[in-house]
Amino acid sequence: MYALYCTDIPRPTQQMPELRNLTTVNFPSKDAALIAACELIESGATVWRIKGPADEVMERAEIELRCLQRSLR
Repeated sequence: MYALYCTDIPRPTQQMPELRNLTTVNFPSKDAALIAACELIESGATVWRIKGPADEVMERAEIELRCLQRSLR
């Protein structure tokens, strides 16, 4: 299971909020979480982190880069 942490409230780019204050959505796969992250980013939300099994973590910068790469395909 992959947990996506996001917010639609604008925050400074360098200030990571506490995860408990963010909206959390669970997905069965990393790809599903990334697809949702890209859709959320396109709608103006901020995706801060995707956390998967075995403490696999993707932070905001990596998520945004992957979404940009997906949009260029």
